[in-house]
Amino acid sequence: DKLLDLSINGHLSDEEFAKRNRQFNSDIESLEARLANLEEEESKNKEISLTVETLRKLIADELDFSEGFDNAIVDSLLNRIEVFKTDDKKVIDLKIYFKVLNDEMKYRITRNNGTSVCSVSHT
Repeated sequence: DKLLDLSINGHLSDEEFAKRNRQFNSDIESLEARLANLEEEESKNKEISLTVETLRKLIADELDFSEGFDNAIVDSLLNRIEVFKTDDKKVIDLKIYFKVLNDEMKYRITRNNGTSVCSVSHT
């Protein structure tokens, strides 16, 4: 509109008006295309976000062990468990070897009054 006002008032030649008008129209088209691309990316990001949330829920459901462990999960993660007796009859030491870890995990289980307590262990 400002450009048209300048042309009407004689401050711009018809040639200069046409040149600037083409440039502004080109800029508008470029910005509209960029906006469309950004909106498309945003839409894809929302889809990815929904997919990530769905995967997160599925994984959480799979790793919910409130009903106990699924043998297939144990078999896929666990290589072996070594149990060692100690001088105390109420204490055992464990070395657990997982398929996904290079080093074993060491635990000590202590039984007190019918309750077993497991702690990350000793060396």
